[in-house]
Amino acid sequence: MVSIELLVSTTGIRSSIEDVIDSAQKFIILVSPYWSFKKYYENVGLDILVSKLKAKIDKGIPVICVWRNDFVIEDVCSRNSKYEKILRGLGYNVDNAPSNLYIRYNQYLLHSKFYMNENDIVISSMNLLESSIKNYEIGVFIKDYSDSKSFTKEIYNHIREVTSQCNLDKVLDKLLV
Repeated sequence: MVSIELLVSTTGIRSSIEDVIDSAQKFIILVSPYWSFKKYYENVGLDILVSKLKAKIDKGIPVICVWRNDFVIEDVCSRNSKYEKILRGLGYNVDNAPSNLYIRYNQYLLHSKFYMNENDIVISSMNLLESSIKNYEIGVFIKDYSDSKSFTKEIYNHIREVTSQCNLDKVLDKLLV
């Protein structure tokens, strides 16, 4: 049965994102316009989130990360790209990037922030930035959303819209069934 919990603190939002990662068995999708893995996690003590994410990647669970890039889309596999910084934050490098980790840019219009697996989703105002921890943020944690066919259809449609420029159609066709 679908349940909805209101999240009125950044601690609650972060904890719920951890729950989404912990309970993932089929996939993880993290969408936030702005990311700063290294600074965000080291300065705010959220390195546990990165460790949990890396453990899921190492178990072979597909992880999709989408963020906004207002400028030029760089070659995500090149050295010194934002992708490489994220990989380093997760303990990888360009030469050994896991095939089940998909990091993509969405240009200009991305404002959505959601963190989900095959059953649960956090929809929030919080970006994955250090400054977001200090802000007043709000969100909802929807557990067992997959029990609602209409909600599942709508959120999957939104994911496809948000990722339409990201060359993820084949990946999403496998995951979102």
